[in-house]
Amino acid sequence: MSRYKSTNSSLKSHLSTSSLPKEEVNIVLLGKQTVGKSALVVKYLTKRFIREYDPFLEDTYWKPDVVDQQEVLVKVMDTYGKEDKRLPYYLKWADAVLITYSITQQDSFEMALAYLDAISTYSKNLTVSTNELVIILLGNKLDLERTRVVLKSEGESTAVKFSCAFCETTAVDDYEYVQQLFHRTVREVRKERERTLISNTIVEESIATEISSNTNFPSPSSSQSSNSSVHFSIPNETEKISRSTIPLPPPMPAKLAHKAARAATVMKPESQPLISSSNKSSSLSSLNKTGSLPSVDSSATLSSTTMPNPSSTSSPTKRTPSKTSSVFSKIFK
Repeated sequence: MSRYKSTNSSLKSHLSTSSLPKEEVNIVLLGKQTVGKSALVVKYLTKRFIREYDPFLEDTYWKPDVVDQQEVLVKVMDTYGKEDKRLPYYLKWADAVLITYSITQQDSFEMALAYLDAISTYSKNLTVSTNELVIILLGNKLDLERTRVVLKSEGESTAVKFSCAFCETTAVDDYEYVQQLFHRTVREVRKERERTLISNTIVEESIATEISSNTNFPSPSSSQSSNSSVHFSIPNETEKISRSTIPLPPPMPAKLAHKAARAATVMKPESQPLISSSNKSSSLSSLNKTGSLPSVDSSATLSSTTMPNPSSTSSPTKRTPSKTSSVFSKIFK
């Protein structure tokens, strides 16, 4: 199982996780055994060169670093190069892959080519986009230039073929060579992340534009002109009154209308003559005895006031007398 280590035991005990850089870059080294992968990792972490390593050791290390004045936590996985079944795991974990070969070993270069082919195949099957994964073809042991077997031009042409970066270095010489290698890897990862972010933003904007263009909401003017649309109108007060459904009262019978007109004429103060007190008392006494209204004499009306005869006008349509009309007729008899 991979375990995380720091470059210094005291550093791990005194640094808390909150003090570590928020940006992380995961780098994995792949290649044949004895090509110098562990030597490169140790050189970057400790600035020292060690010749002998355990070839079957696979560990993951981390180191806080500053690249272009920005803090970054660099995590490096050193593999032992014989577990091809773990390649999908490496690709999922890593932000960058350093495929390492020795310029003094032709078979190590052929194994690097096999890794490039495998990564291309796994990237398609595992939905890992090669555009999001930084791949660098790395020729190591540049200090053994006199025994070179793999030409630099071969490495460059291979990098062009697989659309990846190419670099040659050594862990024996100055620390700056190895440091520049890992700093370059961090820069490439940052560029790829920015490119991916911009690409995703453009895709999201295009999708939003397409959705808005496909979703057409009808405007008020178009909805009014459409024959299939439903129109709602609010009537004004005049329309409300004219459209009222209150039933009209039934017409008053001619006989009852004539007596009501005569009674209304009698009740007018300006047309009512003076009545003697004896007539008033007799009327009241008759009302108390009989319980009905006294009959009003036609002589009590003004002679100058003439009421139109209802029979002379066009009589309304005769209706069957109701109970109410019969009661009124009894009262005014």
